[in-house]
Amino acid sequence: MIEFTLATTALSAVALLFVFAPLLTRVAARSAEQGRTSNNVKAYQQGLAELTAVATAQSYDAKEYESLKLELQQRLLSDTNDQSPSGSSGTLKKAPKMVISLVLLLVPIGSWLLYERLGAYADVAIVQQLNTMQQSINADQANKQALKLVSLLDQQLAKRADQPQYLMLLGRSHSQLQNYPAAQLAFQKLMQFNADDPIVLGLYAQSRYMAAGRQMDQLTQSLAERALELQPNNTSVLGLLGMAHFEQQNYSQVLYYWQQLVALLDPQSSTAQMIQNGIEQAKIAQTNSDRAAADTEVAGAQLQVGVSLSKGLTAAKEAPVFIYARAVDGSKMPLAVVRLTVADLPATIILDDSMAMSPSMKLSSSDQIEVLARISKQGIANVSSGDLEGKSTSFSLKSNPAIKVEINRIIP
Repeated sequence: MIEFTLATTALSAVALLFVFAPLLTRVAARSAEQGRTSNNVKAYQQGLAELTAVATAQSYDAKEYESLKLELQQRLLSDTNDQSPSGSSGTLKKAPKMVISLVLLLVPIGSWLLYERLGAYADVAIVQQLNTMQQSINADQANKQALKLVSLLDQQLAKRADQPQYLMLLGRSHSQLQNYPAAQLAFQKLMQFNADDPIVLGLYAQSRYMAAGRQMDQLTQSLAERALELQPNNTSVLGLLGMAHFEQQNYSQVLYYWQQLVALLDPQSSTAQMIQNGIEQAKIAQTNSDRAAADTEVAGAQLQVGVSLSKGLTAAKEAPVFIYARAVDGSKMPLAVVRLTVADLPATIILDDSMAMSPSMKLSSSDQIEVLARISKQGIANVSSGDLEGKSTSFSLKSNPAIKVEINRIIP
């Protein structure tokens, strides 16, 4: 604003030079004319004195003397007849100076007031504040300047809301201050002017995601995907979608978005290095997830079984306990087997497809099954007289039951 005032003053002075130069020239001419008039009067007085002396010496009569005197006066009037004074010389000297002073004072002040009232004063103030914020030397200072910028933007938008450039700047400033609900509101208003602008779509989606506590709802997802349709290389949206999928542990999608993103960044930048670290973490997590899925696939069907020995029965602690599942109908070959000892009881175990004795005979291959637990006094898998046994009722694995088996009878 100081620069504007100085410029206005300088231009006013130049303008005044053109306006008052003729007037000043006229004043100078008036002074010259007054000087010539004074000289003419002196010459007349001198001529009159000489005429009087000659008339006395030569004894001119009164009529002849008056005639010569009149001729002398007419000559004086002829010399001064071309002068046309337009007022007192003092007024002419003082008036231009006074007017110039008033104009030099009033023109800059009036221009400044008119500019503040009708011009782009607010725009200049916003630009200056933005420059100040961008020149901040640390985050705290930048945030303080951002708060001032937000205040100026709010004032300007309150006067006229249809200024999309200020809505964009307001949303970005609130995002810098991590005031994501306010940023979301600003970008939502901006959508009214630029609904198909991928930058606006991306910023709106990002502010919604952050304002919701890093939760990706359907609308936010749609906004982000639409932004990528319009601008596949939108780095903000690629980063956003990768982050959201990382939170959801959907690592294949993390790699899909972040590998595109890192290819668009300067490899030496801190952002690129951060994204690359995220990619490496996603790869490790994806590998672990794939291994877990493979283990689950190998295990196939699973069954939890709790085994205990009835209080009325006893057996040697080292005696083996065979726990197995078999089909209710058809072959009695075990579908899954675990071996413990009496000392391990009571115990809870997991039977699954990896414990099958034959690839074609496993838990997932049968519909109705039952579970048996047997203590072998002979130490062998085959049934012998005197073994202790317990058996469950039949059930389906589809019901995902937790089975309990009590060893409660002696095989005759």
